[in-house]
Amino acid sequence: MRTRSEMHILATIIGLFVMLTLSSSGAQRLLLLRPDSDTMRKSIQLRQDITCLNLINGLDLTPEQLKAIWEHAKRIAELVDKARRELEDVQMRALPVMNRLREVLKQGKEIPEELARQVHYYQAWQERIAIWLDRQCERVAADVVEVLNENQLALLDEYIPCLIPPRTRDTSRIGQPSGTPPVIIKHLERLRRIPQPMYERIKDQIVAKMIERTEWHLGIKVTDEQRKQLLATLDEVRRLSDVDFEARKEELAKRLLIGRDQERKRQRNERTRLRRIVQFLINPRVVELLAERVQKQPAEKQHALANADAQGAK
Repeated sequence: MRTRSEMHILATIIGLFVMLTLSSSGAQRLLLLRPDSDTMRKSIQLRQDITCLNLINGLDLTPEQLKAIWEHAKRIAELVDKARRELEDVQMRALPVMNRLREVLKQGKEIPEELARQVHYYQAWQERIAIWLDRQCERVAADVVEVLNENQLALLDEYIPCLIPPRTRDTSRIGQPSGTPPVIIKHLERLRRIPQPMYERIKDQIVAKMIERTEWHLGIKVTDEQRKQLLATLDEVRRLSDVDFEARKEELAKRLLIGRDQERKRQRNERTRLRRIVQFLINPRVVELLAERVQKQPAEKQHALANADAQGAK
């Protein structure tokens, strides 16, 4: 049985590796918590608005591009509204069927074949609506691809949703930093201080938890070769002298970020790009978020032309 000290150290180190693999998909899973209060709904909406605006602002869009994106967002809003109305109609029709199903299950009875058929019918109907909306949105997103330049598309592919953009002059990326968080190095330093017998007892558990978190957050399957790489890296962290560790700590920390390259390749997938456009650039909320900015453009342009005419007259 492990001592309390061992369990505390193990929990601390495992907690670190949650941070190694957090991605946008991890943040999105928070939305599985049903927003039962206005405060929760407003909080979720604010986070979504902020992540959209961070990307839009970071792309350095021209006035023409901004207007085009706004127009495409209005198209998405119309599609979503149409799908929502049809979905509400289907769900209203399905309510009596779902109520009957619940009553049968509450009584522990076998589900009648006719009832099962009706449930499948309404479920398939709702899925068809979702598939239709998905395809229509992807078509609109494909039009947006034609509006953006290659650099902007690259930024879109690499964008990691965030609330506060990093303060950096690096215009080659926007959003949450994708490098090695300093806290990882701090935890590696803590790992080096664990007594060797304790490390030997808990290192397999550390690696197992790292793999579990990676597969959950990135949706990938960690290979046996990658598992061996993780274990070898941790062993190397332990073996190095203080001087060598100080010189190589960044490199070692990055080697623990398994799956990140696979995630970046996945993000560059064409269909994933289209879905990111729908999610961050042209979702229905963007219509409201950009309305004031887009509507100001004609007035600003007219003002600039008037100033130019005045300068010419002089």
